[in-house]
Amino acid sequence: IGGYDPKTTGQVVDCIFRNNSFYQNNTNLDGSGELYITKASRCVIGNNVFYTNNQNLLFSLVDILPQSGISLDYNDWFTVGADAGKTWINWRSRQFNSFKNYRAGTQQEAHSIFADPLFSNVGTPIPDLHLQTMSPCLQQGNPAWIILPAERDYDGKPRVVNGKADMGAYQRQ
Repeated sequence: IGGYDPKTTGQVVDCIFRNNSFYQNNTNLDGSGELYITKASRCVIGNNVFYTNNQNLLFSLVDILPQSGISLDYNDWFTVGADAGKTWINWRSRQFNSFKNYRAGTQQEAHSIFADPLFSNVGTPIPDLHLQTMSPCLQQGNPAWIILPAERDYDGKPRVVNGKADMGAYQRQ
């Protein structure tokens, strides 16, 4: 998300990245993680599911100015190793070696979780990222971030059901 140089070009401003399911995106294993944030300001990243590969690097926020006001919350983070104490987060010039330390050190992700989202099937060449009935992501999203009452999920189902929203791209009814 964002540009790559110190000039003011390429900056992402006032964007909301929500209700996405990310699955092992860093295929190059280059140390960027599931999400790579560079020049972005006043952006909200929430109601997402991030399922990382065996690097255990959740994401990187690189400090390229101008940059301010990044807010992350109501996300589910998970690594193949399934150990929140053995994950990495690059936050500006700091590196956190656990999800707990990252939350404490940045005051981000107050409502976020670190848990297996229980996708329907990840063992196939094309994973099925629908949530199973016991998923910890069910009804854990922030319904206030659903902007339009008629907003739909990736399958065309209502995004908010009985005042609740799920994390990820699919709303389970």
